[in-house]
This record gives sequence, structure tokens and C-alpha cells, in this order.
Amino acid sequence: MPVEPTSEIVPGQRVASPRSAAGRVAWITTRVLMVLTLACAWIPFEPRMPEAGLDPSWMIAVNEAAARSMAFGRDLIFTYGPLAVLYTRVYHPGTDAMALVASIPVFAGYVAALWILAAGRTGLLLVASSLAIGALVHLPDPMVFWYPLLVLACADRLLPAGAPDRASRLAAFALLCVPFGLLPLVKGSMLISCGAVAGLLGLQLVIERRWPAVAVLVGVPTFTLLAGWVAVGQPVDALFDYFRWITPIISGYTAAMSSLGPSWEPLAVVAGSAVVLAALWLGMAGRPRRPMTLLAYALSLFLAFKGGFVRHDGHALVAGGFVLLASLSMVMAAPTPWTAAALLPAALVWGAIYGQYLPLGVGPIVDAWRNTYASAWQGAVDRLADPDAAHRAYRAALARIDREAGLLPLEGRADIYSHRQADLIASGARWSPRPVFQSYSAYTPALAELNRRHLTGAGAPDSIAFRVEPIDGRVPAGEDGASWPALLAAYRPVAFRDDVLTLRRAAGAVVPEPRGTDGAPIQAEMGAPVAVPTG
Repeated sequence: MPVEPTSEIVPGQRVASPRSAAGRVAWITTRVLMVLTLACAWIPFEPRMPEAGLDPSWMIAVNEAAARSMAFGRDLIFTYGPLAVLYTRVYHPGTDAMALVASIPVFAGYVAALWILAAGRTGLLLVASSLAIGALVHLPDPMVFWYPLLVLACADRLLPAGAPDRASRLAAFALLCVPFGLLPLVKGSMLISCGAVAGLLGLQLVIERRWPAVAVLVGVPTFTLLAGWVAVGQPVDALFDYFRWITPIISGYTAAMSSLGPSWEPLAVVAGSAVVLAALWLGMAGRPRRPMTLLAYALSLFLAFKGGFVRHDGHALVAGGFVLLASLSMVMAAPTPWTAAALLPAALVWGAIYGQYLPLGVGPIVDAWRNTYASAWQGAVDRLADPDAAHRAYRAALARIDREAGLLPLEGRADIYSHRQADLIASGARWSPRPVFQSYSAYTPALAELNRRHLTGAGAPDSIAFRVEPIDGRVPAGEDGASWPALLAAYRPVAFRDDVLTLRRAAGAVVPEPRGTDGAPIQAEMGAPVAVPTG
């Protein structure tokens, strides 16, 4: 009869389900729960419908761009890529099938990773992971940050130091590497997280002279990145531009988008991260890959910290959730009393931060879990019973956004300033956005100049809906301010209603080149008087 898997996978060992009937039931139940939870997390059975507002606007915009096969990195420059629908889960008739198909390999990667890590482990870890995922479904950032650490832990089990590379192990490792190429197409900044962890793992494999594993680690993500990019209708030569123009958005994000929040929250995450790292170091004593693993965890925790506290609002949930997930993968990778002891502090950090932004307690958490499974089930049933229901709901959502926005008709190619892309797309106008289509993201000179040049080229819009609406109390001209002189020179106002100025391009308009500034720059702070030089 089959035996319970041991704590490590070694060459020649059989891995099977438990011996007793009760053990088999528990073994099957925990894995079914894990698979169902990951399916709910990644497969958009019940997508969200478009809405109006700041974040919903970029979500519908990247969907619209992907549906039209606009070139990301050229026609559209933003942090998110053509597979952003896997992150936003916002419905669009032109991307829905793509989302369903693209979600499968990502879902399969997570299932394979947790399945491998569960071999020989107590089912309680799978239950805890499933419950954590179910509670974090509405927060995709911790989930995507988590994946590189899962692959790192799986590599330690599939390709242990000193053991020969076997074809079956390399095949499983290749499956795990597939999402490494797809996640950067969801969110461009994931190239940093995936690349950093994969780079550290690759360096370790090179040191160990594991050349077949190195070939898999490099080749599979590269292939899936290129194949995924082409499969969603993107030109091959635009891939470089996609990553090139994400660079100034990432590098300028901290200075441009930072905001303050309760100081105890980042301190709690730092403390929780320190506990995780200390437990990992002690739990992996004697293992040759300990330094590399510790550095990978430290980098991942830092990136999650940055994602949570540069813009310190509800984003803090990202950092808190990731500390919890990192502790779970750590226990699966190195099950020792040290790593197990870190679970409670990590859970306390997550709970303390979660309770600041969302209802915390047995009832709300149970409701979140129940909604995760119930909504996915209902969405799957609705898709089978009435395949056109989502499309009707989508049209109704656009009609509602259009009624509330009340934009005047816009002739020809149209754009909207500064960020309400949902209003323009819902109006049915011929959407023709500037490259950095959300003005608050044009926060470096290079990005602002891209938008200014767009107004001088052949692709300049014929009509513009313009509203002064800076976010975070910014100086209004700080958002696409470099484009304002071009707008004044090339466009004429034709209507003004509800704080929206409708502009139309003047025939034969000539946009002057920007003038340089004279004198020394002035250093100033928000809210402080500024002495304007005379003469």
C-alpha cells in the first residue's frame, strides 16, 4: 500500500497518499481545497464590470488598449501590460477569452508549486495557505510577489544540492518557470521581482554546475514572455519599448507618488519581515543555499514593502499580506521550530494592518472566504447558462458611466485630461490617448515630453475633454504641465460644462517648441510661500 510522503523529495523515492482511510480523505480534501482556492484566485469566472473613478479608469483603459492591439510601450505607457486583465479582473468583450486562456498556465504554476511543497508536509499548511489566499483574493499584489518565492522553495526540493538532474524533475521545474514569463506582461514591475529571484537561483545553479536546470530557468521564461507577447497581438519589436518606458515610471514613482500614513504600519512590517528573515536563517542552518535564499526573501520583502508604503494608504495591505504569505512558503521550504514560530508574528502583522482598512473578525473573514468560492461558482454557472450575460452587463456599466459623466460629443480622435479614461471610453468617442494616458503618471521630464510631442504629431487628437483635477493636492500644472502650452497653441475651446472644457484642434495649428528657463531654479515646498523674482 502507498505510504505518506517523507519530508524531502529524493531521487528514486515514491511519493504517495497516506495509508489510512482518514489520512487519504484528509490528503485529498486539503489538495482539492488548494486547487479550488487557486482557481478562484486566478481564473476570472466572475469578472468585475467597469466603473468610473481614478483606478477604474486605468483598468478599463489597459483593457481597451489590449483589445485593440495597441502597442504597449509605444501607443500606451503604463506600469501594467497587455495581460493586466489577470490582475484587474475587469471584463471587456475583447479580452475576456484572452484572460480565461492566459490564466490557465499561471493557475497551473501555483498549483504545481504548492503541490510539490505539500509533499510530506502536514495538511495544515495547505489549509492555512488556502485560507490566506481566499482572504487575499481581492489583493493580487501579495499573490504575484509570492510566486518567485514558491518557485525558489520548489527548486530546493526538485533540484536538491548534490543530486543529479532527472528529466521528470526538470519537466516539473519547467512548468513552474512558465509564469515567470507571463507575470511581467501582467505588471511590468514584476520583471524586477521575478528577475531578481530567478537571477539569484540561476547564480546558485551555475555555482553548482546544474547546466540543464540553468537552461530551463533561462529558456522557459524567455520563450513564454515572447510567445505571450505575440499571442496577445503585440508587435515583437515593441517588447523592448515596453520595458524601456516602464523604467522611468518605476524609478520616478517614489518621488512623485509618495504619501504618508500611520507610522506604526511600516514599523510593524519591518519587524515582521525581520522575524521571517531571522527564522529562515536559523531554519536553514547547514544548507548550502541558505545565503541565496535569505537574499531572495529579503529582496521580495523589500519590494512588497515599497509597494505597500510609498503610497501609504490601502496599499499597506500589500505589505502586510505578503509578510503572511512569505512566512507560509518559508515553513514549507524549511519546516523547523524556528520557521514555524514565525507564523504567529507574521499573522499578527497581517491582521493588525488588515483591520485598519477592512473589517477584521471571524464573521468578516468567513464572509470573505465564502464570497471567494460563491462568486466564482456563480460566475461559472452564469457563463454556462447565459454566455451573453457578461456582455450585457458590460454595456449596461458603460451606459451608466456615460450618463454620470455627461461628456459632450467629441469629434474625430478624442482624448481626455487628466485621468478619467473610463468616461471617454464609455461615451463611445473614438478613443485616441496620449502615450502616458494618465496625467499623474507623466512625472518625469522624459514622460512629460512624450505626451507633449504627441500633441505635435500626426496622431494628435482632434478633440479633447479637459478637466483640472490633480490628485493628492498637487499643483495642477504638475500633471502634464509640459503639454499645456501645446494645448493652448493648437486647440480652441468650444464648450464648457460641469468643469469640463471641450477643446477642438485648430486648422493649421503650429505648436511652438518649448522655451528654456532663465536664471537659477527655485526650491520650494508645498504649503510654503514662494518668493517670485522680479524683473
